[in-house]
Amino acid sequence: MTDHAPTKSAKKASRASRPRTYHQCPFCSHSSYRAHNMREHILTHDPNRPKDFKCVRCEKAFARKHDLKRHVKTHERRRQHDGLPRVIFI
Repeated sequence: MTDHAPTKSAKKASRASRPRTYHQCPFCSHSSYRAHNMREHILTHDPNRPKDFKCVRCEKAFARKHDLKRHVKTHERRRQHDGLPRVIFI
């Protein structure tokens, strides 16, 4: 007899039958069902965490590359709207 790894559907059924653990940040109202995500989030509250990812367009710096990428998009959106007439719907 050979041992077989559980199938994807068996793993999914097992997860569905367990209650989800809810993780609440002790510093703010952020919450997550994944412990790893919460550990990453909690690090954002550390004022001494190095901010190695710097924006080349402004003075902002971020501890995570993902946060810098999201920030850079704000500059791109502003550039798209520069020079376009503002339309106000009444």
